Amino acid sequence: MTLPFSWPPSLPYGGDLSATDIQRGRDHGLAPYVHIVRFCTGGNVVIESFDDLAPGLMPQKNAQLLQEYYATVEDVDLWAGCRWNTTSPDLKWERLLPVF
Repeated sequence: MTLPFSWPPSLPYGGDLSATDIQRGRDHGLAPYVHIVRFCTGGNVVIESFDDLAPGLMPQKNAQLLQEYYATVEDVDLWAGCRWNTTSPDLKWERLLPVF
């Protein structure tokens, strides 16, 4: 999502809200996605590789995209992982709501 209204009218581009949210998470020291999933499942779901993401947490296509952009699964930012996450019966997202 771009925000054309967030820049002076003379600039031909807007801001990247997703990139801003990822950077905010890093600035505030939010834990990586894999740590939050472990916390929200009470330790029942442990992610050690990108292969562990699909199909339980997200479609294979999303897991592959994350693998293209992140060196290791432990590097996946909370915002990016949650954005592409699908529902899992093991996840207790109410534990995560204060973050968002």
